[in-house]
Formats: sequence, C-alpha cells, structure tokens
Amino acid sequence: MIWYIALGILCFGLGLTFGFLLSVKAAGSTTITIVRTSSVIGLSILAKCIENYSYANLVKLDALRKSGVEPDDKVYQLEKENQEKIMNNFKEDSIKFLVNAHSGIFKEIAPYTDWRSAMRFLEKNRELAILFRKGAES
Repeated sequence: MIWYIALGILCFGLGLTFGFLLSVKAAGSTTITIVRTSSVIGLSILAKCIENYSYANLVKLDALRKSGVEPDDKVYQLEKENQEKIMNNFKEDSIKFLVNAHSGIFKEIAPYTDWRSAMRFLEKNRELAILFRKGAES
C-alpha cells in the first residue's frame, strides 16, 4: 500500500515538473512572439514617419520651385542635401535606439542592426505590418 502512495506522489511530482517545464517553454515562445510583434509595430510606425516626412520635404521643395527657386539653384540644392542628412540621421538614430532596446537575451529576436536590415525584417513580417496598419487606420 505504501508503494502505491509513493508511486502516486512520484507521478504527481513528475507531472508537476513536466507541466512547469512545458509552461516555461510556452511562456518563452510567447515572449519571443510579443517582442517580435512589438519590433514589427515599431518599425511600421517608423517607416510611416519617414514616409510622411519625405512627403513634407517634397511639398517644401515644390514650394521653393513655385517661388522661383530653380532645382539647380544653390539654395534648392542645400535644402535638399540638408533634408537628406536629417532623414539619414533620423533613420540611424531610430534603429540604434531599437537595437539598444533589444539588447541582451532579446538581441537574436530582432535581427537587424541598420536601416536596410530593419526594412528586410519588416518585409519578412509584411502581413503583420499590414494588419497593424489596417487596425491603426480604423
């Protein structure tokens, strides 16, 4: 009789142990999914900001042309170069911030280090980005 009780306790303990290990594994994959999803959402927002900023720059350059400044004029070229520098710095700083936010154990989850690799990551997760945009627009 004691053996049955001991066997029952052993089985119960093994069940708890394996249940705990399985729940930790499930929680780990859930964490990875949440971090990856937040990366896709953050990059989607960043890409939309870049898109809107580019459009605003085009409107500004168009206004310069309408005011009589030619595209080969020095003022026009300086403004265009300045905006490109600002845009590139914004991209670099934003990606550095996101990479630093994923330091440590989450570094492998967000496999990008610069703007190009971040946009490749976003392209691989395009469906999620589109889903986010549709939800944000409604």
